[in-house]
Amino acid sequence: MLIMPKPSDYNLDFRPHSYWGPQDLETHYNSRIKGELRRAAAPGQQQAGLGGVDVLESSLSEEKRSALGGWHPWLMGGEYLPNLLPNEVEIARVVMKSTTMDVISIRARHTRHRIKYRIVDEYPEHSEDTCYVMRPASTRQPLTLKQLIDAIDLNHMVDEARNWNYVEGDCTPEEIYDFCTVSSAFYPELKRWFDEVNEEWLQTERARLKEEDEEEDE
Repeated sequence: MLIMPKPSDYNLDFRPHSYWGPQDLETHYNSRIKGELRRAAAPGQQQAGLGGVDVLESSLSEEKRSALGGWHPWLMGGEYLPNLLPNEVEIARVVMKSTTMDVISIRARHTRHRIKYRIVDEYPEHSEDTCYVMRPASTRQPLTLKQLIDAIDLNHMVDEARNWNYVEGDCTPEEIYDFCTVSSAFYPELKRWFDEVNEEWLQTERARLKEEDEEEDE
């Protein structure tokens, strides 16, 4: 079986020059807008001159969030994340295909001498100090791609929710394998890495189920 992802296919030492400073529209909005579907729509709407203030705001009021949820629960995805702190941006996120499209956000905050990191989600009862471990907690330079991947793996951000829903839900491997996806405004290869992680899980689970079926037929 093909093992994925293959480290040699990636520049794991890559690190962005900075999380701040001059940025294109997509990077700017994707690192600051909390709502998953709003952030996806913002660059195109802004370039077309259609970007209303609600689309471009980092956070929405409770009234606006509730109104969005009335249209479709996925429109609430990411909207209930904690607000960004001063000098803080999102460097990566994990998006789940849950009822309300839950989001986990990895953030970087520029301080006088170092970059400090934290991981947050949309549930106030989940303390970032007890639910998530960020290693390294701070750096002088932006994280390398490998450091970011390691932080996501350390906290089981992709596999835990998928595996729980697979065991508890009535679904096939094909329906659940990409339950969690990863994206980043600063690390172009991050999404592909975890897409391959998901694909490997799918292939492995298909093989396991096939082996079980063959044993039952003997």
